[in-house]
Amino acid sequence: MPSFPSPNVAPSIETGLSTDSSSQGLQNYLMEADSTTSDPPDDQGIGDDLSTYTASLASSVSDYQYENGRRYNGYRRGSKLHWAPIDPNPQRILDIGTGTGSWAVDIADMYPSAHVIGTDLSPIQSHWVPPNLVYEIDDAESEWTYKRDSFDLVHTRYLTGAFADWPKFIERSFTALKPGGWIECQEIESRILSDDGTLQPDSALAKWNELLREAAETYGRSVVAAARLANWMEDAGYVNVTNRCFKIPNNAWPKNPKMKEVGMYQMANFLDGLQALTMALFTRALRWTPAEVEAYLVEVRKDIKNKNIHSYLNFYVAYGQKPE
Repeated sequence: MPSFPSPNVAPSIETGLSTDSSSQGLQNYLMEADSTTSDPPDDQGIGDDLSTYTASLASSVSDYQYENGRRYNGYRRGSKLHWAPIDPNPQRILDIGTGTGSWAVDIADMYPSAHVIGTDLSPIQSHWVPPNLVYEIDDAESEWTYKRDSFDLVHTRYLTGAFADWPKFIERSFTALKPGGWIECQEIESRILSDDGTLQPDSALAKWNELLREAAETYGRSVVAAARLANWMEDAGYVNVTNRCFKIPNNAWPKNPKMKEVGMYQMANFLDGLQALTMALFTRALRWTPAEVEAYLVEVRKDIKNKNIHSYLNFYVAYGQKPE
């Protein structure tokens, strides 16, 4: 089951507009649209050729930082890799659904004291890794073989739709964590929203989003589970549970320069992952033909790039501690 488009460079969780700082409920913050860059009615927004656009993004990403003979990412240097206040000298960290392994590499560099394990179903990770990092091909939905009370941190990011049973995963993490250890889930809620009514219910993007949820539920997967992660953590016995929510704009429509940049990255990644995400679900669950999917996505892409549509997704960071 594919998850929602996962960024090649994830929008930093420091730059998203935070709408909450506790597990007590979400406050309602509004992003102001940039009226100076709105598209005229006959303009669909950013053109189909994104080469110039993505090139400007790539230049900031490849601005590497060199320190003690080693190369580190320059983009968002100093950004948070986690919110949970873990032990400053952790011994074992588990990254579930590590993907390319970028977070696992960064966390291994940040905490040389820790033995970091990154797991995934696909062997797509680099062979060049820090000495304290190993990758394992594993299915996190199968029974875990890790020792009880052995990890300081269990981490996930962008696994929306990957688990049929999130509460079971959270319970298994509880067993594997040391007393005082932390679980942290950084997950997108694949419910496209707009606070000002510019995302019309009959738009191609809104309809696509409804169909995506319908298709995922056919397989017993939810792509809108992120908002419930903190509640499931509390149900499993975690304490000090915190739920943060960040609005991620789907293109460069916000006025705020930082949020505009986040939107640029989100749009580039959304467009890049749209076909791969849609094709399998729509053809298998909804019985569309590949040609029908491709034709429909033409209109969806136009909506994603249209800066007159002020849409966004909620990105949740939920974390909790196993009692001491």
